[in-house]
Amino acid sequence: KKLVKQDCPTEGSNNQNEMKKKPYRNLVGSLLYSAIWTRPDIAYAVSACSRYLENPGINHWNAAKRILRYMKGTKSIGIQFNKRNELNLYGYCDADWAGELDSRRSTTGYIFMLAGGAISWKVKAQPTVALSSAEAEYMALSAAVQEAIYLRNLMRDLGYEIKKPTVIYQDNQACMSMAKNPTNHQRRKHIDIRYHFINEAIENKQIQVVYCKTEDMHADIFTKPLSKVKFERHRSAFMN
Repeated sequence: KKLVKQDCPTEGSNNQNEMKKKPYRNLVGSLLYSAIWTRPDIAYAVSACSRYLENPGINHWNAAKRILRYMKGTKSIGIQFNKRNELNLYGYCDADWAGELDSRRSTTGYIFMLAGGAISWKVKAQPTVALSSAEAEYMALSAAVQEAIYLRNLMRDLGYEIKKPTVIYQDNQACMSMAKNPTNHQRRKHIDIRYHFINEAIENKQIQVVYCKTEDMHADIFTKPLSKVKFERHRSAFMN
């Protein structure tokens, strides 16, 4: 079940007074620290809980405790790197169109892999409402391209320059068409200009956008709640 603003208690109610006794903000802050540094598998759930820090309800509190129970049961899971794997940087990018029920904004999710393990990931509500799934995916791809360019520059500074384009896997064909075809103005003329540098990154051979099937889109774990089977399958791609 997705968390919504409707679960927040009304001003001065008994539920609100009761929730003021709960360390909800401290708990979510601690979970957020883990989600940022070592536990990408809880990033989406923690992001959802963090939207209600000002006035959490009992459902929000129960959701945060559920994340704690999950972490207790998965203490042996972590990110592992394999020295036998090549230093091949690649990523997955996805979006959940209008998935935030309160504002109908979409959620951006991406993850980048190196040497068999995750090195960078992000879950973030998009700043504007997307008018289509392709537009939501396009804005998510823009965020992923920015991160890819940063990681490429970082690796260059560390003495390992990436000469080939960094592959970003995407499961939306319309989004890929928008990214690769800058003359398709009718579909994208209303989108903020800051998202359109994707074309330049592709033309400069910094980035290569490659299609993958939805069932193989591992960034799905960062954009929406999934069934246990799907969640564990995607998690196994970057955590062991």
